[in-house]
Amino acid sequence: MSKRTLYTPDTLNYLKPNGFQFNIDTLPNVSFFCQAAQIPNMTLSTAFLANPLVDFTVPGTNITYDELTVKFIVQENFQNYIELHDWMVGLGFPEERQQYKEFKKVRGGTAKGFSSSGDYSDATLTILDSDLNPSMQIKFMDCYPIALQGLEFDISDGNAQYLTAEATFKYTLYKFIT
Repeated sequence: MSKRTLYTPDTLNYLKPNGFQFNIDTLPNVSFFCQAAQIPNMTLSTAFLANPLVDFTVPGTNITYDELTVKFIVQENFQNYIELHDWMVGLGFPEERQQYKEFKKVRGGTAKGFSSSGDYSDATLTILDSDLNPSMQIKFMDCYPIALQGLEFDISDGNAQYLTAEATFKYTLYKFIT
């Protein structure tokens, strides 16, 4: 009978779910007040190969990334909430086309023609080790907001809870950086 060797990891420290920092390059206020973030799911497509007996699958070529959702505490003056709101309004220009031109000027893009400069921002989820030092970064490329949760004010709750909101982003891809 052959002898099996057990694998022993180099480190036995476990990952803590509250050891993280989240930063959006162009939204410093949202980053500072971030309370929750996750590494989104990703799915690799499959291709079916026909066979006279049994069809089988092989790895495909397209990766689909789920949306990135973050939860943050809303500042008393709404500054971080307004940053996200204005980004979405600038991209969607709900009242007039001039809103997009103004948005581009504020974010450093060009106001004439199509230019994605200013439309997107990279974001980084920094994972902290057990000593609260950065151990890994997950970089989300070309993020832009697609949803911003509304705020509910409720006087019936006797506990003083801070308002939180969720923002959802689309992005091109994410990479692990050690």
